[in-house]
Amino acid sequence: KPCYLIADEHVTTFDQLMETDWKAYGLGRDPRCDTCMMHCGYEGSAIQEAMSSPRAFVEMVRRSSRPGVAKKARELERAAASAVDPRDGGSSA
Repeated sequence: KPCYLIADEHVTTFDQLMETDWKAYGLGRDPRCDTCMMHCGYEGSAIQEAMSSPRAFVEMVRRSSRPGVAKKARELERAAASAVDPRDGGSSA
């Protein structure tokens, strides 16, 4: 673990994988991760979150089965965070 490119340790169960100190890995935390373009263990967290409630599962299915939905959702979230309505051409709310 944490991924198949960095094999510091091997585990036999999903629970052991989820016990990984994920904050120790990633850009700026572990130099081996600085140029990595691979997925590295976060899939398990995504599945765990998706199975946490029916709403989370539906959201995962919606975002993964409709191209562009996730991008549009991120744009709307950013717009809401900055109090800008993307439907009116970017003027402040």
